[in-house]
Amino acid sequence: MDHRAHERGIGMLNTPYVKKDTIKNFFPVPNAVFDLGLHHLEINIYAYLLRIEDRRTYQCLVSYPTIARKLGISATYFATVLTEMPSFLAMVG
Repeated sequence: MDHRAHERGIGMLNTPYVKKDTIKNFFPVPNAVFDLGLHHLEINIYAYLLRIEDRRTYQCLVSYPTIARKLGISATYFATVLTEMPSFLAMVG
């Protein structure tokens, strides 16, 4: 039996479907990132850099303190992780 049968049209089942624009509201993160044994903050940094990069130039034009503030970490920790990033980016491919 469907576990939503008791809702009788209440909630999300009764709302119109909103098509998601995958180019505008989402960004891909390679699956390999999760197999590298990275700390969750390192994955957050990598994902945030993917989110803010310019897709044409592959550059992020945001300052270290701004990124650190958005992620809730120190700018020093961000800089440290960023110096180690090329080694695991090579593994991602």
